[in-house]
Amino acid sequence: MSDTPELLLHIGAGKTGSTSIQFTLRHNAKALIAQDCRYAGLMLEQLTQEGQFDWSVNRAPQKYFRTKEPERVDDEVYTFMRDKLEQLGRKGYRQVIWSNEAFLTRHGRIIHIIKRLADDGVAVRPVCYVRRHDKWARSVYVQNAIKFKPYRGRIKSFDEWAPDSITGYSESLARWARLFPNIETYNFDAIDDVAAHFFELAGLEPVPTIRANVAPSNAVLAAWAVFNNKFAGQVMPTEFLDTGRRLGIMPNEDRSCLPIEDLLPSVEQLQKFQDSQADDLEYVNTLLTERGEPALEFHQPEDKPRKASDWEMNRLLLQMIYALQEQVVELEEKLDRVSAEENE
Repeated sequence: MSDTPELLLHIGAGKTGSTSIQFTLRHNAKALIAQDCRYAGLMLEQLTQEGQFDWSVNRAPQKYFRTKEPERVDDEVYTFMRDKLEQLGRKGYRQVIWSNEAFLTRHGRIIHIIKRLADDGVAVRPVCYVRRHDKWARSVYVQNAIKFKPYRGRIKSFDEWAPDSITGYSESLARWARLFPNIETYNFDAIDDVAAHFFELAGLEPVPTIRANVAPSNAVLAAWAVFNNKFAGQVMPTEFLDTGRRLGIMPNEDRSCLPIEDLLPSVEQLQKFQDSQADDLEYVNTLLTERGEPALEFHQPEDKPRKASDWEMNRLLLQMIYALQEQVVELEEKLDRVSAEENE
């Protein structure tokens, strides 16, 4: 298979900009093709036909890992990928990019498929990004214990969740490195734009990158935790996302708002503006005094409070809640009347 394209395999790690890389690759699929490169997707869904395989489904890469027939599925993955690489090679493609951040740690099956392809002569180039452990652990906890609640019971604290749910990189990296000594590992913390970095190391022309998974505020995370805590069992992130979008509280750069204390002017800012209006003040005061009116005063601006207290905010929220509850009761009564009239 000497004429097959290089297989650039992005294996993660999770929470190191993988979604940004994948979104940028998918959004620029035509630009990749123009450079003799194809993006395979998370589980080859960008190369397969819809419905062709039960393990290659758009937005559902977990189907591969959850199959009850791993031997059959692994053989299908290997055979399809081998044949597809040969086909793309005949068409002149130089590179195929396969990106799935789960491959680093959930390597049990996929690593042997990749090794079989390498033994067939495919040039495999594994790429991995890592970040400092504290930032990584917090990000993984937020994603896999708060946003996604895979366990039963109440939301677990970090101390309750971490010991059985997160490990370091070394064991997984060593497993990949034993089979692929050419694995490339990069420091995510030292990279400004991970998608741009990935395109550069892939030898692709720069493109506008897509930022994904904007971190929610602690207030939104608190709301997310309370929402998921209502359910006894597993809760997918989409459950709260649907509610949060309807409420208009999800991260959105176009609707971002500074705290009220940063919006309202400080004494220093008002003094600076007042000083800039000295000539205007003088002119206006001349007009006022000519008409026997008292002149505008020119002294230290008043230092008015700029913060909203916790009680002010809580009182406002409670007032809104009670108002909404009254509307709900009115709607329920109206529905009861309509239902009663229809049954008469």
